[in-house]
Amino acid sequence: MGATLAARTGTITATAARVGCNPLVHLSCYLDACASAGGKAPRGPALEAFLPWAASETGLAIWQDAPRGPAP
Repeated sequence: MGATLAARTGTITATAARVGCNPLVHLSCYLDACASAGGKAPRGPALEAFLPWAASETGLAIWQDAPRGPAP
């Protein structure tokens, strides 16, 4: 189970990085959407909004930002 989760997370973050998105920001936005949905993963159009090739220009611009959080 842990290896599967690690592989899926690696695939998602690598895909985000490959299209010019910051993987940490992309993943953070996705997890925020899951939290807003009561801990459930988005489905249908809500999920498609997180696919880099189907995302809005606004979504892509947000995901290209530097990671959120305190400065190192």
